[in-house]
Amino acid sequence: MQQFIVAEGNDELAGNEPVKMNIGNDILMELIDKDKKAASMLYSWQARLFYGGMLFYFCWHLYGMYLLT
Repeated sequence: MQQFIVAEGNDELAGNEPVKMNIGNDILMELIDKDKKAASMLYSWQARLFYGGMLFYFCWHLYGMYLLT
C-alpha cells in the first residue's frame, strides 16, 4: 500500500520529486523482497512440521494398536 502512495506522489517524505520517489520505491522493494524470503522460509518450516506431525500421529496410533494386541 505504501508503494502506491509513493508512486502517486502523496508520501510526506518523498513528495512529488521523482528522484525521491524512485529511491522510496527501491527501498520499499528491498523490504518487500526481504519479507518475502522470510515468509517463504517460514512457510516451508510450517509444511515440514505439519507433515512430520501427521507421521508422528500415525506412528503413535500404530504403536498403540500394537500394544493392545
